[in-house]
Amino acid sequence: MPKVLPLAARITDASGFASVELPIPGSITFQGVKFYNEWFVFDQAANALGMTFSNGGAGTIGG
Repeated sequence: MPKVLPLAARITDASGFASVELPIPGSITFQGVKFYNEWFVFDQAANALGMTFSNGGAGTIGG
């Protein structure tokens, strides 16, 4: 079963950029682990929900 790791809110800069750094231990245990991510932004003018979502992303540690 996939694990979900919610992250704390981030504030964007003037161009709308934000980033998150996640330290990954240098252990062979994490080699090949897949992860998925997506951003959302509070945007009252966007729609009735007041939120905008990014496209999802995927990655593999060490690959």
